[in-house]
Amino acid sequence: MKPVERTAILAALAAAMFAAPSVLADTNFSFHSNIFATSITESGPRGDHKFAVPNWAMGEVTQTLGSHQVLTLEVMATAEKWTYPAVGYPLIAQIGELDANDNPYLDHQHPHSSPIMGLMLSDTILFGGGEAHQGHEGHEGETEQSLRLFFAPRGETTDGPGGYIHRTAGLPNPDAPLGHHVGQDVGHISSTLLGASLTLGSERLEATVFNGESPSPTKVDLPIAKPNSLAVRWWHRFSPSARAQISGAYVKDPEPNDPSIPFMVRTSASVNTIHTLGSWSFDNTLIAGMIRNYDHAALLGSFGDEFLFRDAEEKWNLFGRIEVLQRTPEQLEVLGPGEAELENPTQGRWLAAATLGASYPVMHAFEQGMEFRLGATGTHTFMPSEFKDTYGGDPWSAKVFLQLVTNFASGSEGHSH
Repeated sequence: MKPVERTAILAALAAAMFAAPSVLADTNFSFHSNIFATSITESGPRGDHKFAVPNWAMGEVTQTLGSHQVLTLEVMATAEKWTYPAVGYPLIAQIGELDANDNPYLDHQHPHSSPIMGLMLSDTILFGGGEAHQGHEGHEGETEQSLRLFFAPRGETTDGPGGYIHRTAGLPNPDAPLGHHVGQDVGHISSTLLGASLTLGSERLEATVFNGESPSPTKVDLPIAKPNSLAVRWWHRFSPSARAQISGAYVKDPEPNDPSIPFMVRTSASVNTIHTLGSWSFDNTLIAGMIRNYDHAALLGSFGDEFLFRDAEEKWNLFGRIEVLQRTPEQLEVLGPGEAELENPTQGRWLAAATLGASYPVMHAFEQGMEFRLGATGTHTFMPSEFKDTYGGDPWSAKVFLQLVTNFASGSEGHSH
């Protein structure tokens, strides 16, 4: 199995989508990481020029109990608190969370909770005599009928298409989507989850209860709190290479320092497909998200298309992301002429961003379990007319990165895969 293909498989497992761990071995261990050493240059008065290192690692241990039950322990880790600049990772028009001084991150991506990004224990019960599938996005071990129960002090809620860092088309891209906080996949780091996932043939119904308080990315913590929120997601698998989901979440007391936001409502829908185009594979995810009461906005929407072209030898990654979404003047701290407040400052305005990128392997190590890739991206952001003076028109950004992907797995007899 080639390195990038194994990467997609393990990333999908970590996202806990349509994967049930293998029952062919008593114990399995796997480790995967994705690290970008990134140089960033942006245009315009809001642009920044920084070096940052987005990164995450996942370890997973599975233990088979008989032929119909599997226990899984998953640990996600990151060091972004220490590898991002204090202002965050430069990303024009990005928002979300508060920095160490309780100021919102603005035109920068916040670091993820460090060092523990996720910690989950699950119990999967296979029943009904269903056969395992080689599924879509590398979902090995998918079963026709299974029940999965899980608990996570910190983990991913069951709304949205799964965290962007786990999606196959997102793996080569160092940037977070701008629509991340606009109903798409912001729940990928949530506190105190209890959940269940029922798979019956091509259908899967999932639900989680969790604590709705937003994470504090600059704190080193692992809070346990009373679950007060709910997320529900339904998946339909059209074929091994096509699936779709629709989901929603009610999030109570998301901002404890702002009682004027007693709840938020997130909704999301997505379709993911894989195609073969000659000697190339094409992975594509279409996402729509909406969120109510976010930053005092009545309703904000987002749309995104995330894609990855890969050649037959899995050397070239040609990837991109196209987004159309709403931001409010208040969120981006945009003022009008004479620094006067714009009309309806909490009403969303539509903006768009287009990113194209490429990467190529430059070195392998440890029997190809470790891969270094050199890559670059370019992004053009299209601002609404009211925002153009603040941003100097429609800004550009460019990134050059060295990506390190590691992937190791061992079975009960200690063999590498």
